[in-house]
Amino acid sequence: MKSQKEMFVVDALVRHSDYQVENIRAKSSAFSGELEVASTRFLPSLPAETWLPEESIAAEAITLPPNVYKGVLEKLSSLNLF
Repeated sequence: MKSQKEMFVVDALVRHSDYQVENIRAKSSAFSGELEVASTRFLPSLPAETWLPEESIAAEAITLPPNVYKGVLEKLSSLNLF
């Protein structure tokens, strides 16, 4: 089977009050789709390998300490991209 890579755009609508994802949209030249998220659950912890960057971007990746996550999420959620 031939591997075919295609660029696509994904965006998510996240509530400011509790950072819950409400909606996810994806679009490319070949497809588009939208999901309404009924509920999300944040786990208290994930395996360490969850946070390892892909090899292709590992040299550019940085580690954020946990105490800055809230500030980063607040800044990202306030961006008006559309």
